[in-house]
Amino acid sequence: CVDEQGNVQAIVFAGMLQYSGLNFAIPVEYLKAELPVLVDGGKYEHSWIEANGRTRKIAGNDLGVELNYVMPGGCASRAGLKAGDLITKIEDTTIKNLEDLQKKMMGITAGYIINISYDREDENGETKSDTVKVYVSSRPLNPGYVFYKNDVLSSSFTAIFGMKLTPLSEGRRKYQIKSVIKGSIADESGFSDNDPVDIRNISFNSENTALYAEVYAKNRKKGYLDISMGIAAPLDSPNYF
Repeated sequence: CVDEQGNVQAIVFAGMLQYSGLNFAIPVEYLKAELPVLVDGGKYEHSWIEANGRTRKIAGNDLGVELNYVMPGGCASRAGLKAGDLITKIEDTTIKNLEDLQKKMMGITAGYIINISYDREDENGETKSDTVKVYVSSRPLNPGYVFYKNDVLSSSFTAIFGMKLTPLSEGRRKYQIKSVIKGSIADESGFSDNDPVDIRNISFNSENTALYAEVYAKNRKKGYLDISMGIAAPLDSPNYF
């Protein structure tokens, strides 16, 4: 794909046979980072800090990327970052939204240490800013699967489905939803804060790219009627970084 000045803007890599002219392309910014490595016979490894988050907006303005989940023992966790922290800068680049963060991370090689600036609200509601050094590791193909395998279900479901769970009993998958992240799969599926849920079964597809959960719940939005439903989530998305 070239613009009016003859500059390459993207390379088409896939199309849909049933829709003539509808194709998918890789932006030139990604090509500049990846092609030199591939031409030299190497493998381009994307970096990540082993966390999950979303753009925080107020009155339509992007303020940064809020951490919804930080994997225990992961890069972000070891650096002291916590869920609720708002990432505002990586190195000397201001981070306003998830797109800014992903674009910056694309240019950072795994195995390096980077500076991440963030805002954190204390118990008194006061916001304090700080900067930490974070080691970045190599991003796996399915980050959500890594979260599920390295954390308890009640915590990993925060990243995978967007529902923060509080266990109600030991040894049994009975929980209460502490909170639901707006715009998440849990939110779109109609779950609400304080809904009791029973996770009956969890399975993965053959390539571990998606998780399927059978959930029994008393849903507030449905008048606390007993419902049984299946919800599925991809184990990779821009929200994993």
